[in-house]
Amino acid sequence: MDNKALADLMKVELGKVTAAMNKLVIWLKTDKDLEHANNHSNDTAAQHEIVTQPITAPPKSISATVKTNGPKEPANESRERWRFIVEIGVAILIAAYTFVAAWQGFEAHSANGLTKKALAANRETMYNQLRPYAMAGKIELVGDIKGGKPFCGKIDVINYGQTPALRVEGCADVAILPNTQPITDDLPCPNPHGPTAMANVKTTGEHSVTNLGSNNGSLPFLLLTPTTSISNVEPNGGEVGIEKYIQIFMNGAMRLYVYGYVGYFDAIAPNIRHTTLFCGRWNFERSAFDVCEKHNAMN
Repeated sequence: MDNKALADLMKVELGKVTAAMNKLVIWLKTDKDLEHANNHSNDTAAQHEIVTQPITAPPKSISATVKTNGPKEPANESRERWRFIVEIGVAILIAAYTFVAAWQGFEAHSANGLTKKALAANRETMYNQLRPYAMAGKIELVGDIKGGKPFCGKIDVINYGQTPALRVEGCADVAILPNTQPITDDLPCPNPHGPTAMANVKTTGEHSVTNLGSNNGSLPFLLLTPTTSISNVEPNGGEVGIEKYIQIFMNGAMRLYVYGYVGYFDAIAPNIRHTTLFCGRWNFERSAFDVCEKHNAMN
């Protein structure tokens, strides 16, 4: 129940109490008018009786007649006192009823708000359980990187959600950075300062879009980085030598990343675009990828 509905309800209920009070006041007023009319009639009769009474009647009988037919003051005072008590009681009842109605409305409004929050939370929970989750299931490095030969990164994008991922697209690239400047979440893909860009190698511009079935029930969506070589970024035009340059990576002074993103939609909320950031840091000693310090997130 919103505030406007609560106010309307209180107005209606207060109108009912006011109407009942008005009826009571009218009844008391009518009763008072009848009493006044009776008193007036009694006074008139008494005067008539006094005027028409023979002169020879004793004065004592006149006084007795006036006392017998005159208004009863103690009864009027009692009625006025009861009228005052009733009006005070009605005012107290109105105040109490208004307070109770307001409190009940407040409780109903609070309960309604809690119900809406609970429904919203349940709806969000169900959506999170049913929506697709397209992520990088596996990252590989294809090629002889230690020998200075061409290599590329290969990423298998898999949908782990319970509903299909629609219009799936993505990007993958390589980044070589010093350990003092590790990868960040806002590194764009393609990498404007990556090995491919430094070697002036143009990409094909291929940008496939596909759909992925639910629960890992379809073939992975394959992403490949541009083919490059570590010698493309070797400093001083290769004077250091590939072996010494590889040693710099093995010592941790330089780091090689395969990273990118996956964008997709779902059938439950088709206007929401989901994005998954992925990243793997190549471990030259183990010849495997480690989890990056950044650029691993999803919405």
